[in-house]
Amino acid sequence: MTRLEIRIDHHRVYFSGRIDDTAQLATLALPDGPVILDTDGVTFINSIGMREWIRFVRAAREGGRQITLDRVADVLMTQMNMINELHGLTVTSFHARNAVRPWSLQTFPSGT
Repeated sequence: MTRLEIRIDHHRVYFSGRIDDTAQLATLALPDGPVILDTDGVTFINSIGMREWIRFVRAAREGGRQITLDRVADVLMTQMNMINELHGLTVTSFHARNAVRPWSLQTFPSGT
């Protein structure tokens, strides 16, 4: 996927693709009430995309919406952990990369 695709189904907003300088998050009309942001399909985010994501979340919160993040893509979770303004959001689930490297695995003799 080369661009961000957004689909709204009642109070759940699905994001898939790239969040970058082409993402049009500022123009996204969210449903009233609590909103669940599902970023399972996000494959990439750069610094400009992160700036737009922060602005989007800030505007939603300032508009009185309760934001819940569900199935947060690992590329987004990594970035969000470094941004203080995004702390305090409710996250119900997220993807995590496997941090074990094959060369870090140790074998132990049997009986130990």
